[in-house]
Amino acid sequence: MDYDAYAMVDWSAASKPVKGKDSIWVAEKASRDGAIQTTNFATRIEAISWLRSFAERIAGRGERALVGFDFAFGYPAGAAQLMVGSDDWREVWAFMGAQFKDDASNANARFHVADRLNADAFSKQTTGPFWGHPVGQSFTALSPKKPSFDGVCEHRIVEGRVPSAKSVWQMCYAGAVGGQTMTGIAALQACRLSHPDCFSIWPFETGFSSDKAKPVTLCEVYPSLLEVVPAPGEVKDAAQVRTLVEHVAASDARGALDSWLGTPDGLSEKELQAVLCEEGWIAGANLPKADAP
Repeated sequence: MDYDAYAMVDWSAASKPVKGKDSIWVAEKASRDGAIQTTNFATRIEAISWLRSFAERIAGRGERALVGFDFAFGYPAGAAQLMVGSDDWREVWAFMGAQFKDDASNANARFHVADRLNADAFSKQTTGPFWGHPVGQSFTALSPKKPSFDGVCEHRIVEGRVPSAKSVWQMCYAGAVGGQTMTGIAALQACRLSHPDCFSIWPFETGFSSDKAKPVTLCEVYPSLLEVVPAPGEVKDAAQVRTLVEHVAASDARGALDSWLGTPDGLSEKELQAVLCEEGWIAGANLPKADAP
């Protein structure tokens, strides 16, 4: 087995403390033989505190853990150069980390950040790629409607393997992941800076492997790769992270995580470079749905 503990996180970009549906849910299996514990956090700062404590426990025991998050770790190839002047994912993470500082209020300015990026980084496009905002609000460069994408790709390479996955550019409306991606990257960046010896980012820092990683490997997951059946009275978000932990732990027990975290088939050298330098990948997206993870 590659790991001693597992956790999966359903993230939220909510602008106020909230629990229940569409909030942050964490499912944790703290040891190979332990039971799965599901926790609902009202704010991102609470979830960040949990992750730091979890990593400290794992590192202190000399063990290894795999933790998955349901937001994108990067943007389509070419976007980073326009956004931060570099195709290095680290620069994007540093930028997002500087835009969002979580506290007990859970407030964030994700729509304003998207608006500013459209106006500045993507000013040469007819319409910036970020789109969608709440009804009744107005922005200079953030359109409520989907743009034409005349300067950057709408989707990352991995989303070609998972057609139901939403684009990172969508900031609002059903299934939107743009805000979760911004606030999620910022949160993980804060953890990387505070605990530099604890976290490895898959596949950016590890390659498509579970080898040579720090105590806690952070990866991107997509819960809809699995069939999820909530227990009576169980919130769907909670059921998704619980199911992910169950499947990941079972996959590790039978030695199948190498395929789940392994190099995807069919990528050109150029595509592989883009994935490893700036786009990221969804763990298990290279497998048939029945086998993921």
